[in-house]
Amino acid sequence: MNSHQQGMVQATGYTLAFSASSVWLHSLGEAVHPFVLLFGTTLMATVFYNAVGFRHFVKSHRAIINTPFWYACTATCLALLWIVTYYSLILAPPTIALIVVFMVEAIIAACVKRRFITAIATLVALTAIITIFADHALTVYSGLVAAIGGVLAYSYSKLSIQLARRNTLSGMEVLSIRYYCLLLLSLAGSIAFFEFEPSHRAVINENLLITIFILGVFNTIIPNFCSQNAVINIGAERFSFISSFAPALTFALGGLHTGQWDIGIMISVFIAAIILNLDMFTGVMRRLPRLPRIRHQ
Repeated sequence: MNSHQQGMVQATGYTLAFSASSVWLHSLGEAVHPFVLLFGTTLMATVFYNAVGFRHFVKSHRAIINTPFWYACTATCLALLWIVTYYSLILAPPTIALIVVFMVEAIIAACVKRRFITAIATLVALTAIITIFADHALTVYSGLVAAIGGVLAYSYSKLSIQLARRNTLSGMEVLSIRYYCLLLLSLAGSIAFFEFEPSHRAVINENLLITIFILGVFNTIIPNFCSQNAVINIGAERFSFISSFAPALTFALGGLHTGQWDIGIMISVFIAAIILNLDMFTGVMRRLPRLPRIRHQ
């Protein structure tokens, strides 16, 4: 399996992991302050990635010194992405905010690839989805915040590729150093939370540690391993197109889990994702072996 094929599998794995964790684990951390949860999961991920790639510890961390500008941009973009995405899910219905983030990221990728018709068609589909299904719950401000999340998601992918190429880093090596800015942010937020809410200090118990462990593995380590490696192997654009299936898959798994189906919005988002990946599907069809023609006597 070559690197491109690995990237396609990893992008698909990210889409599945993200959708599954969104459905089955979305309520697990609701009782925990976001900064506390973020610090625990990112610390766990950082330790894990560095432990797995300990033989390349010096090489990966030397990249911070060799290319400080690209590292600072990459790490800062990741921190901003978390902040913006988190607040977009608060300001707007989570399902709509999720769609906007993924679709805006894919629209930017289509524009970069000069697939302007695809970008316009996806934008029209996104506008229709918001108009029909948002039910006035998405304001201009909340929609803009979610859209900025999509811009930051694409920007992070491009920046991490540059960081990897300039230092010949693998996906695992990028993962081992990418969280430091986010760790500082979440640590500062956690300290401020416990300082102003001292009654919550007693919340640090066995249940919290179990929650952090579960979310650290299934919400952070597995999806981010897949996404970072996929971005490096197949590029930011193709990864953005494939991951656009995440909202539709999330709705489908949610329907299987709860028995409540949002058929209209699920089909609409699925069609938008098909539009974005149409070139990939047609390419696969062309490479399929053709059936021999039957000659009539």
